[in-house]
Amino acid sequence: MRKMGYLYMFLSTVSFAFMAVFVKSLSPSMPSHEIAFWRSFIVSGLIVIFLFWRPAVLKPLYASSNPKSEKGIRSLIHIFTRPILLFRGILGAIALFLYFEAISQISVSEAIMLLYTAPVFTAIFSFLFLKEPFQLSTLLFLLLAMIGVSLITKPSFQTIETGKIYALLAAVFVAASTITVKKAGETYSSWVIVLAFTLVSTLLPLPHLIYASMTISISLLTLILAVSVTTLLGQLFMTHSFRYLDATTGSVLFLLTIVNGTILGYMFLGESLDIYSLIGGSLIIISGVKIGLSRAKPALATDSGD
Repeated sequence: MRKMGYLYMFLSTVSFAFMAVFVKSLSPSMPSHEIAFWRSFIVSGLIVIFLFWRPAVLKPLYASSNPKSEKGIRSLIHIFTRPILLFRGILGAIALFLYFEAISQISVSEAIMLLYTAPVFTAIFSFLFLKEPFQLSTLLFLLLAMIGVSLITKPSFQTIETGKIYALLAAVFVAASTITVKKAGETYSSWVIVLAFTLVSTLLPLPHLIYASMTISISLLTLILAVSVTTLLGQLFMTHSFRYLDATTGSVLFLLTIVNGTILGYMFLGESLDIYSLIGGSLIIISGVKIGLSRAKPALATDSGD
């Protein structure tokens, strides 16, 4: 079953890399919070549909779940009455807004590289809040990752690009969200966990958008749908992979998004990285992998059920 976790996580990284490319293509024509709203609104609607109607093509994503506890209106109520689901939604929503804003200001590859310092923050949070052991080697690789971040951000004494700050802050919230995903996965289905994230991400920007005028062309709608579909696939594959992998191992494999995002950014957006960013990204990947391997626990062999 561990191999299924690897496969789901790889598919998730490809989906999220494509999502970033589509967000970058939308950003010149639409503010990042509007992109986040429409993406979350559409994905939430699709998930609600799938909670009531289960197409055969998606059957693998329902494997080992309890349909009676995850299907229907009960699942929607749980999101607002179960603290772990609501907390997951809030943390994920904040990370989403910060990440989309970062993509709008800097290259896709740099935004993804900085976002996926999340395993570094996961190790720190696990030590501070979960009282997990903190080895000397972990500290060394944390320092190595910070060197990688410095090479990418290229800070000066006067300023640092705002978009890169947003990406790093997004990484902090992704790390916190990863812990809640793992915890919620012990009780709730992948569908409900993802819905908690997308529904909260829809509701938070809604007050601002009520007073904003939004005109959406066919081309923009096409890109919004592309962002939404790749998001849905990425979230479902990622959340489902945590049924077979521990949180640390999943976070390490998630670093493949850096590679996929860099390749897709070059292929579709013509983006290129300087030697400092390439070295910095490599240091982040190496550090994330080493930290993950040093803290990895045995993967879940079976689903805990709902």
